[in-house]
Amino acid sequence: MREHPVVLAFIARHVLAGAVEGARQGYRTTRTELRSLVSPPVIAAALGDFRNEGQRLSAALRAVELVEQALRRN
Repeated sequence: MREHPVVLAFIARHVLAGAVEGARQGYRTTRTELRSLVSPPVIAAALGDFRNEGQRLSAALRAVELVEQALRRN
């Protein structure tokens, strides 16, 4: 695939989009799924981690989207 960077960008975009959606789903269900298992401070920490990771993943996804757009123009 090194000879086809647009394919690498395509794959990366799909993988990152899936990871972003997974982080969003995890964030949405954290309280209900973990409420009976851990204390509220642990849930709050998990939500913070989801927020941070979601931001990181979203930024990476946007960067890959821009690279892919540029590669498709060539």
